Amino acid sequence: MDGDPEGTRLLNVRASGTLAKLCAQRSALLIYISTDYVFAGRPGDAPFEAEAATGPTNLYGQSKLDGEHAVLDEYKAAGREGLGVALRVPVLYGSVTTPAESAVNVLMTAVQKAQEGAHIKMDHWAIRYPTNTEDVGRVCHGKVYPDPFSSLGVSARDASLTCLHDCYGLALC
Repeated sequence: MDGDPEGTRLLNVRASGTLAKLCAQRSALLIYISTDYVFAGRPGDAPFEAEAATGPTNLYGQSKLDGEHAVLDEYKAAGREGLGVALRVPVLYGSVTTPAESAVNVLMTAVQKAQEGAHIKMDHWAIRYPTNTEDVGRVCHGKVYPDPFSSLGVSARDASLTCLHDCYGLALC
């Protein structure tokens, strides 16, 4: 993301807005998958409610928030509010082909490298709410969420403290 800021904005904002415009013209539902990175991420704030104040601290979070606005604005302009939805999800896990496909599984690779003697830097304060992709799928399918809405957050109920230092002796920054 940070290596290609223009490409990130083109994908998360412009392409999403264009897709939303086409869907809104056809009265089709569009669920824009966003992120909890749209929030400031201060310790103790998570898990976030959909209505919580936003304040992205990096390019990825800002581009996803701008993408949310692009999608919702297109539906509003078409008079189809409620058909465009921003779904904010935290770190996801689920069935993958390789560990690199999941942020949670990438931690296992870091643990393996640390056990082999590599110096791994990680934060010491992050509390995340890893959420299973199948649960997100159920929300998208319509079995869980209230109607109507324009922004929704889905997250696991249990927190996962990044405790790799205590558990595995990883260096924390």
